[in-house]
Amino acid sequence: MAALRQVGVQRAQDDARLLEAVADLIAAVEVAVLERKGLIGAELRRSQARVVDAEVRRLAVAEVEVALGFSVTEARHVVAVVSSGSELLGLVMDALRRGEVSWWMVRSFWDRTASLGPEARLLVAWALFGKDAATAAEERLDPDGELRVGPWPQSCFDAALGREVEACRGQDVAGEREARRRAYARRRASVRLHEDGTATLSVTGPAATVVAAGQRVDRCARVLRRAGDSRTLQQLRADVTEALLLYGTFALPSPAPDAQSPDSTSPEPPSPAPSSPATTGSTGPAGSPTVCPAGTCAAGRCSPESCPGIVDDVLAPEDLEHLARVINAQPAVQLQVVVPVDTLRLGFPICSGCAQRLDIEDQPATVVRPRPESGPDRRSTREPGEDSALDLDPYPDPGPPGRGLVGEALGPSPFFLSPGHARELALLPGTTMHRLLVDPADGRLVERSIAAYRPDAEMRRQVLAADVYSRTPGSRLGGHAGELDHVTPYGWAGGPTSEVNLALLARQPHRFKTQGYWHLSLGARRDLTVTTVLDQIVTTRVHDYRQYLHVRDAEDLDDRRDRANRLTYAASAQDPRTRLGRAGDGYVTVTHVGPDGSRRPGPHPDHPTLDDLLGHD
Repeated sequence: MAALRQVGVQRAQDDARLLEAVADLIAAVEVAVLERKGLIGAELRRSQARVVDAEVRRLAVAEVEVALGFSVTEARHVVAVVSSGSELLGLVMDALRRGEVSWWMVRSFWDRTASLGPEARLLVAWALFGKDAATAAEERLDPDGELRVGPWPQSCFDAALGREVEACRGQDVAGEREARRRAYARRRASVRLHEDGTATLSVTGPAATVVAAGQRVDRCARVLRRAGDSRTLQQLRADVTEALLLYGTFALPSPAPDAQSPDSTSPEPPSPAPSSPATTGSTGPAGSPTVCPAGTCAAGRCSPESCPGIVDDVLAPEDLEHLARVINAQPAVQLQVVVPVDTLRLGFPICSGCAQRLDIEDQPATVVRPRPESGPDRRSTREPGEDSALDLDPYPDPGPPGRGLVGEALGPSPFFLSPGHARELALLPGTTMHRLLVDPADGRLVERSIAAYRPDAEMRRQVLAADVYSRTPGSRLGGHAGELDHVTPYGWAGGPTSEVNLALLARQPHRFKTQGYWHLSLGARRDLTVTTVLDQIVTTRVHDYRQYLHVRDAEDLDDRRDRANRLTYAASAQDPRTRLGRAGDGYVTVTHVGPDGSRRPGPHPDHPTLDDLLGHD
């Protein structure tokens, strides 16, 4: 195992050396460009600097393509990262040299942060690549809150990257809302035909709607699979989706009273509704059904070409009758979203259907006019002192670049939400909210208050809410497909059926543990220690809910650096070897600027002490 880990570290360090070589190449290209333009040693104007920089990048990309055989896209990524600035590049290079990330992770970071400004992108880089535990993403911390040693699991890196980007993007409330409005307006569906006889149907729409639809399809597929269907989950998902789109129906609003009765001048009675969308009506002598199975055609006028209730054997998926029984038995889809309560107190959401602002002052929610393009006052029209559920500014000014609150939708296809997106979902009809009480010290779930559930169901929900994802290393499988495991086996080993002995595991790690290849143990804080078949030992912690709560401004890093500098000065001022400032007494000495502006030996008399800076009495 040591040799394998060393190969991984060496590979990441090779990527760091590649970036160093590209940096040298860019410097050489810049010299060549300046020489050709006769600007060596000249002070460039801002416009000249922009022109030179653009030309250097284009030439550097071409040189990388020729030297390494990279595609133009890959060469542009490498040159862009190397040219990103000394601080960001330093964070990336250090992480590569430590063997924590790979070039593909760095490229993913660069792509996902393309919409952020330089300050916000740097905040994300500190969370993913920095060495400060206070600004690091929660996935990088061990159960004691210290930085882990070793490579990032790819799934954890992707989740942390998505969360940090969404948290930074959500700081610009108006801009993020406008971006979502434009995205909702671009919803679409398309079909692509392939030469092998298959085709792909793609649907783009509001994330909550598409994910909820996907969850319903996934649930149906899993029920069919557990019932013994020989098709794979992928095949079943495809067949269920096709069955729903071809034969699924939904109830429309009831017609007006006068439209419910048949026309007195028509001799044809109303057609009865079918019991199932897959039911085929009986046929008469001419082969046409006497009763429409879909309830949409007049008697005697139903035909296979026009009636949606008649199954076409060519179009229908395999075993449609079985699919129909499972689909019709499924309850309504529920989307579980974790959000900090403060996200529901800020700003106003917009409707994902019409892309207009939702008015939350009236119940139920109604659609009001879109934001005006111009005018002297875009603020709330509420009179001063008028009561409101949320007395807030509907059009707040863009916040400073930084990291704000963020939510997460759980399930088979989890995704992160900005505060505005979370507020949209909170206002949907039928939304139910449950409290999640979290320990602020380490982000562990302490309590999940739910009423009217049996004790065993409540315990399962509590454990799933505490773990959220599989506890084994690198897995992001949620409770929809995971399994609860008695870490200390129930029965012969005396393991209790309780929260302190249950953990959410993906199926394969659960099988490894059951077969004796992996050994698991659960600590008092529910920290899970996994020992693999080759004696690799990894400890994971419960889901850290603090990841949704951190708020950081771009100035926070500068403040932390300034505090570190002041603490260093104060500590040196208390050290007898440095505070006297005598030449030859030591390598490090302390000085200060006197009233006359001259540099003097020794600490400044008014500089705060260590106790003052640390807040000690």
